[in-house]
Amino acid sequence: MADTVEIDSDVEEVAQEETFDVDMEDELKDEELDETGERDPERLPREKEPFPPLPAAAEVEPSGARAKVLAKIQHETEQQAGAALGAGNSAMAVQKITEAMRTGGSTALLLATRAAILLKQRRPC
Repeated sequence: MADTVEIDSDVEEVAQEETFDVDMEDELKDEELDETGERDPERLPREKEPFPPLPAAAEVEPSGARAKVLAKIQHETEQQAGAALGAGNSAMAVQKITEAMRTGGSTALLLATRAAILLKQRRPC
């Protein structure tokens, strides 16, 4: 936190904090071992697949007809995801939920469902 140094005038001078250096390679290295030198059994492996692309940010909400079409597509995709999950195909369910998120936006329920499925697959993203 910067300390304020008062001087005789109405202008205050702010003292500069000291900076510190961080070795980014050391910070980003794979931490497979815990403090005792053993592998952490609960640690998830590093994700090998790329993150799904984010939808383009809409500056304006879609108009009436377009909003209805997007909502219908999102609903159908969510139903397909539920069917895939019911059939035990969690990879397809994640794919369909991701599609639904791209078409109509991400609701809290979609995000939580997708995250739960990925955690069951032991995937971090």
